Amino acid sequence: MATRASLIALAGASLIAFASAGYGQSRPPEKIISDIAALKQPMFDQGRREEQGYIDSFLQARKDYMRQRATLAKELYDADPESRQMGRLMTERWTFLTQEGDLDTVLAETEAVSKGDSQLALDAAYAHAQAVGEKSGWDLEKTIPAIDAFIARAPDGDRGARLLYDAASHVTDRDAQVGLYRRLIKDFPDSRTTKYVAGKIRQIEEVGKPFELSFQDAISGETVDLASRKGTIFVLDFWATWCGPCVAEMPHNKELYAQYKDKGVEFIGVSLDQAQDKGGLDSLKKFVAENDIPWPQYYQGNYWDSEFSTGWGVNSIPCLFVVDASGNLYSTEARGKLEEILPELIKRRDEKH
Repeated sequence: MATRASLIALAGASLIAFASAGYGQSRPPEKIISDIAALKQPMFDQGRREEQGYIDSFLQARKDYMRQRATLAKELYDADPESRQMGRLMTERWTFLTQEGDLDTVLAETEAVSKGDSQLALDAAYAHAQAVGEKSGWDLEKTIPAIDAFIARAPDGDRGARLLYDAASHVTDRDAQVGLYRRLIKDFPDSRTTKYVAGKIRQIEEVGKPFELSFQDAISGETVDLASRKGTIFVLDFWATWCGPCVAEMPHNKELYAQYKDKGVEFIGVSLDQAQDKGGLDSLKKFVAENDIPWPQYYQGNYWDSEFSTGWGVNSIPCLFVVDASGNLYSTEARGKLEEILPELIKRRDEKH
């Protein structure tokens, strides 16, 4: 309890302090703004990350901090809805309440606030469309009208594209998903959100088709060409040395590689590390050497803008593709599934021979 108490103290004035200052009563906006400014966001202490219970206490303190900001944001809105801080504060509030699962409050507030013609009203319309999606489980019959209502008010911005992308990312019907992606390309061709959409369509439509990749291994300098390795099952790991989850999963990938390498399975790293002049290649080589990574590495050399990964719609890592023994793309969603996929593909290949 002492650890949690110390963290909450870092979060700023406590709820008791707010109550003693008149919190919850009708207060002047400047007082509410002062209380918001007095809140101190808890900072994570890397030196204590191994301390028992510290991370849980930190996360609770951070939640307490966000809850106080959310409560004060609503109080400020009730006192002065025209405050120039309202857009940021209410957006934070709705994001926090969504994370807490209080979607009914978000829907009610955003519907009411969105009726105006201010920037805050537009922000509310955006948050409302998101909340409709979350509340309905991204049922397109309910979500698309809310998205269309927002786009009608802001047809040239990027947020309409993000809403359509979120909807596409959550639906399970592949035809509906491709339809939303194609609408994105048509209606928002210049949005950065649309940058990966052609690749997302490719991920869906090219499963079962020949997969081509030829590159020079960044470590050995040798050419790796999947077309010349029929009979081998390939796991493509899109990753980067700066990616925490990628690094965390590497020991498990090494275990799987050791388990299946003599059964005709090869791993390939597809690096999204920074450009060479920013130290990306050096970081890759150093990590591979220090962690004894035995498989070849395709160093693309252009971070998130790398041509190969972008062309396949990879906008989050780690991401795992699997190519079967016939050289056809088998899965673009293999993360966490290799234990089931690899034995099945080995069995299929071996039964043909």
